Amino acid sequence: NKGVAEISKALTVNRTLSSLNLSSNNIGIEGATTLMEMLIVNWSLESLNLRNNMIGDEGAKLLSNGLLKNGALKHLDISKNQIEEDGGIALSSVILENKTLESLNLANYQYSIGDEGTQAIANALIYNKTMKKIDLRTNKIGNEGATAILNMLSANATLKYIYLRDNIISFAVLSSILIVGKNRARFELGKQQHHS
Repeated sequence: NKGVAEISKALTVNRTLSSLNLSSNNIGIEGATTLMEMLIVNWSLESLNLRNNMIGDEGAKLLSNGLLKNGALKHLDISKNQIEEDGGIALSSVILENKTLESLNLANYQYSIGDEGTQAIANALIYNKTMKKIDLRTNKIGNEGATAILNMLSANATLKYIYLRDNIISFAVLSSILIVGKNRARFELGKQQHHS
C-alpha cells in the first residue's frame, strides 16, 4: 500500500503527530511492515487505529516487533483484522514488555484468538503495569481463556476496563470474574453463548 508506506516514512521523522487513523484501508502485510519500521523510530505517536485492515497473524507479529521497541504508543486498535491465536500470542509479548500501551482493542468478528491466545494475553497482563483497557469481544473465548483472565485479576491492579461480550464463557466463570474484579474493574460481559 503506497499511501501507508508514504505516511509511515513521513512519521519516521515527524515529532508532532500524536494520533493516526488508518482504519479500513486494506493495508495488509505490506502496510504492517512499513508501520513496524515506523513504530521502531517514532516516539510521538500515541494513538493508532488500524481497525479492519486484513493484517492477520503475520501483520500482528510485525506490529508486535515494532511495539517492542516503541516507547510512546498508548492506544492501539487492531480490531476486525483477521487475527487469530498466533497473533494473540505475539501481542502478548508486547503486553509483557511494552511500558506505555494503555489500551488495546482486539475485538474480532469472523476470526478469533481463542483460549490459547487469551491465556497468553492474560498471563502477560499479570506483569503489566500500564494497560488500563482491553477489548476481547467476539474472540471465541471459552472457560479456559476466561479462567486465565480470572487468575490475572488477582495479580493485576492496573486494568480498569475489560470487554468480553460475545464469547462462549459459562455463567459460572463469568460470575467468578465479576466477584473477583467487582471493586476495581468495569466489565462489559454482555451476551454469551452459554454452556454448562
